Amino acid sequence: MRRVPAPPVSACGCAAIDGSGFHVAARINPLFPIYPDGYFAGTREFPAKVKRLRYFDWKLIDMIADAGCKTIIAGFLRLSTWNIRWIREKTGKDLTYLFDPTTKQRNTAFHFGIEEKRYYYEKIRDLCDARAWSLVCATTETSPTRHSATYGQTKMTAAMERKSEGF
Repeated sequence: MRRVPAPPVSACGCAAIDGSGFHVAARINPLFPIYPDGYFAGTREFPAKVKRLRYFDWKLIDMIADAGCKTIIAGFLRLSTWNIRWIREKTGKDLTYLFDPTTKQRNTAFHFGIEEKRYYYEKIRDLCDARAWSLVCATTETSPTRHSATYGQTKMTAAMERKSEGF
């Protein structure tokens, strides 16, 4: 299967739209993990060489910055068994290796554990904070990651209020 290049983020003209007084956000949803569940959280053992999924890279944050967008909305990958089957049929790739078997048994969908999602959200939050950006985490779980969503939403609301006041 050949890899499809990412579209140029700058094509959306985020800086021009933002400069006109409209709040612009880049949405990373679904946020595909880089490594299997538990890799960053340290909740699972892995061989020395871990298979990397190449649908997301931290460089995307830099691409969004280059485009002039100052808010990111992130939502983590969650796949139903039907989605997994369809992806396998169409691409030949079985993505079940990404998910911790104990996590996927607790839910009808394949999803990542709370600690692993927290790592991704907090890393993106830190990258946004370093640029004085806003982050909104889109999550449907009642988990500790909700605090990150609240944190991001509060920052986004404050940023929108500053923009409307002409700051």
